[in-house]
Amino acid sequence: MTAVNNSVTSTLRLAWASLRILLVLTVVCGVIYPLVVTGIAQGLFHDKANGSEVKVDGKVVGSELIGQSWNTKGTKTPDPKWFQGRPSNSGCDPLATGSSQLGASDPTLVKNVKAALVQDNTTGRTVGFLGEPAVNVLKLNIAVEELTTK
Repeated sequence: MTAVNNSVTSTLRLAWASLRILLVLTVVCGVIYPLVVTGIAQGLFHDKANGSEVKVDGKVVGSELIGQSWNTKGTKTPDPKWFQGRPSNSGCDPLATGSSQLGASDPTLVKNVKAALVQDNTTGRTVGFLGEPAVNVLKLNIAVEELTTK
């Protein structure tokens, strides 16, 4: 009978130890670590940690990194005078695509102004040689909106 009691006692002790380890690791890995990483990200990379928000008049209208069809009025339907880039996950289109979209914008814009807008909203290659230059369509649309509503 003693062997059975020792076996049950050992099993209960192991189960209790396992449960304590599970609880400690859940708190450390599921609560403390995410809070520490979030705090560091907010402190060092505040804009990036919040999704690289693009604001117009203090109102969030989109993200630099995520493609979306929001305009500055906060509706999902894009303004027809805005540039219409091809669907992309990044919100940035290849430079050739962005430049070819110039005809889709307000025709009263002078050609040089359009080219300057595209140039101002074009990012270069990553690390100088990776990928292709890209046009940030959201920022380009905001620049066109600001220019045409003045």
